Amino acid sequence: MKIIDKREQEEDKEENKVTPFRLIQGGKEPPSENWLMGLTKDTVFLAREKHSKGIDLNMYCVTFKFKVGVLLTWTLVDDKQVHVYVDSLRFSRNFDLVEIIEEGEDE
Repeated sequence: MKIIDKREQEEDKEENKVTPFRLIQGGKEPPSENWLMGLTKDTVFLAREKHSKGIDLNMYCVTFKFKVGVLLTWTLVDDKQVHVYVDSLRFSRNFDLVEIIEEGEDE
């Protein structure tokens, strides 16, 4: 048989206290896995390759949306434009949306 004094009982109570969880408001929503498909036609945005150590950003415009793919207009530094068809899910996984420059209009 073990004798426990009051101090040990109080220490045990303090150790067993559980901090209640509470909901914290604010913050950002988690990014969608396919954020590119969520952009509307004619939206101009900046994107960066994930895990890129460079400082450069690419500017794109959503030209047309298909079921799976998206036609993007990629503006190069000298204002030349290149049209590229991309898989929206793979693009979203490989690039981070940095900023929306101009919102497109709802279709």
